[in-house]
Amino acid sequence: MYGDETLETRISELKQISVKTKSQIRLVKSSLKKIEDDKWYDIIPMYYFENMKIESIAEELDCSVSTISDNKKRLMNELKVYIFPDTFIEEL
Repeated sequence: MYGDETLETRISELKQISVKTKSQIRLVKSSLKKIEDDKWYDIIPMYYFENMKIESIAEELDCSVSTISDNKKRLMNELKVYIFPDTFIEEL
């Protein structure tokens, strides 16, 4: 299916992708740690990792949908500063 050179090239490409992915995961984890003391932090894992809907999060946290939406947006804006600092600087 693959020639030796093509297979070696593909293996090298996959290693590079793996390194980049691991680096991105570390960046996201460290960024999440920077906001974990926020009162509304739980919204982020509930929404993005547990795939909960805003309405379900509001019900579980006993608050309004707008409170969840506003705080999710605020926290994501904070995360953007840590994850995409170059983009944030350009916006200034």
